[in-house]
Amino acid sequence: MSFRKSMRRWAALAVVAVVGVTGGSVTAVRPAAAAVSGLQAVSATLAASTDPVQTVTVTCPSGTELVSAAGSITGALGNATIDDAFPDVARNRVTVTAMVTDPPYATAWRPTAVAYCADDMPGLEWVDARSPYDPRDKAATATCPSNKKLVGTGWSTEDAMGNVLVTGVVPKNGDTTHAADSVTVSAYEESAFVDDAWGVTAFAACATPLTGQRVAVTSTGFDAVDPKLIGVACDPGEVATGGGVSLLAGPAAIGNVVVDDLLPSNLDSGNPPTATNLAAYVEDSPPGDNWTLKVFTLCADG
Repeated sequence: MSFRKSMRRWAALAVVAVVGVTGGSVTAVRPAAAAVSGLQAVSATLAASTDPVQTVTVTCPSGTELVSAAGSITGALGNATIDDAFPDVARNRVTVTAMVTDPPYATAWRPTAVAYCADDMPGLEWVDARSPYDPRDKAATATCPSNKKLVGTGWSTEDAMGNVLVTGVVPKNGDTTHAADSVTVSAYEESAFVDDAWGVTAFAACATPLTGQRVAVTSTGFDAVDPKLIGVACDPGEVATGGGVSLLAGPAAIGNVVVDDLLPSNLDSGNPPTATNLAAYVEDSPPGDNWTLKVFTLCADG
């Protein structure tokens, strides 16, 4: 299930040109605040095409700052994967790169990039962590400084070329009454993509603890239903600063299910998002095993 070597080299150049090189952390020092101000989620979508690699970028409105990244794919129905939902902090924007998993794919499809943006997020700081670069399934965990909590997420892959499926963007050490302090991004190879090295990077947006900060979570049943769609909302009076996903599957399905959508509610409305919605599809039906989809929403008082 892998690209030809020439396609991999071509797609790698495309990813490098769009995503660039990241590392370290970028900090914006702000005075403490009790709640989130001016939170909104904005998006940009490409015109549909049959191009095997597609990239789209969305920029936060003037006067706001980027606090989380997300994205979706329309029309591929499990035949394309989001390689990157890359938070370009220096340019205050999100770049989504999506790739067809088994080219050629004759149906037109398109990716959407989503940026969560806020007027002021106290102590905002982006931290990233890279996995080893090798031909193995892997994960990377980005951890906030000890005096800050997780408010947003993002991810990118290196040299994956549509042959690696991101199966987790999971807030860690938080629950329905406590804030998370890190995010783990996990990814699995498709079965035929075993000889080439690749990597994954986790991005964590961290901030001074917000009032009422916590993680809402729910999951689908553990079965072979395809596709799976699920969402989880914050409580009334709360807003969603970011979201996450976890795909749990038996060994026959773990490299065969594509997360198609990770989207906030109230997208492009000017109102703060209050929920996260997911969709996932089996890439090569039937999956041969049961699987479940879990959705996370990072909540705080509005």
